[in-house]
Amino acid sequence: MDVKMSIGIRIQRERIRRGLSQETLAEMLGVSRQSVSKWEIGQTMPDIDKIILLSQKWEMSTDDLLIEQPKESLDAVSEEAVRFIYKHYFLDEFAYGKDVLIYCQGDRMIFSVCSFDDYFEFCLIFNENEFKNLESHRDEFPSNILETYTPKWHGDTGWRVSVPVTNLETWEYVKKLMLIKMKPNRTPFPEEGLKKSVNGTRCDRCVHYLHQISDDGDYKKYVKERLDDRWGDDCNHDSPCSGQQQVCGGVITVGFPFGISTPADTITHAILPFVKDLM
Repeated sequence: MDVKMSIGIRIQRERIRRGLSQETLAEMLGVSRQSVSKWEIGQTMPDIDKIILLSQKWEMSTDDLLIEQPKESLDAVSEEAVRFIYKHYFLDEFAYGKDVLIYCQGDRMIFSVCSFDDYFEFCLIFNENEFKNLESHRDEFPSNILETYTPKWHGDTGWRVSVPVTNLETWEYVKKLMLIKMKPNRTPFPEEGLKKSVNGTRCDRCVHYLHQISDDGDYKKYVKERLDDRWGDDCNHDSPCSGQQQVCGGVITVGFPFGISTPADTITHAILPFVKDLM
């Protein structure tokens, strides 16, 4: 894809996300609608003064308009977002197709994330009380995020905020939105009996180490079932470990597991203990 086309796609994507027509954007920038159309299909490029004006109007950097965000930025967003969600929220992770994850409490959607080629889109639905709380924090958010509101979602469910994220800076604002939407509800692992491996994972929550320290057969059985839910035959639960991660072979690197549904209990027992310095 050439430079003109890629810049045009980014302008079009941002225009549509903000609910603007080509004519409205043209009026904002003092150009014709035909000029905007030519930018978006890659026939021409906006002059640098229009790029600067556009970045000012949309309160985003010129780099976000001119430069495709590297894949490494998306990988960092994926890891940091999942670490945050897992650490703070006890939620079921439901895969809707190959590109969407919905985080639910029972039948209630708390937030979702959709994967595109060059960005993630986070969606949160705020009920009336949550929206009032959000409004009280308006001055903490840039206008490009506040402008993502739609007045009412279908069925009068509430106010919708959808935020495209390409970098960790924008992710920090999404994190604030999540905390306004829902207070953390995950109970931390107890400190009593804490034992960490050399890799920074929680040995005292691992079924292999439980063979050494626990006589609670019902609990070990429950943990084994959660491990089977997530890892199947990849985990040999009956191999004892002294607490040095010799059995598990290392640390789980987390990221959005698109295409995989994982219940909250399974996240607790089959993922969290094996993520470095998470719990």
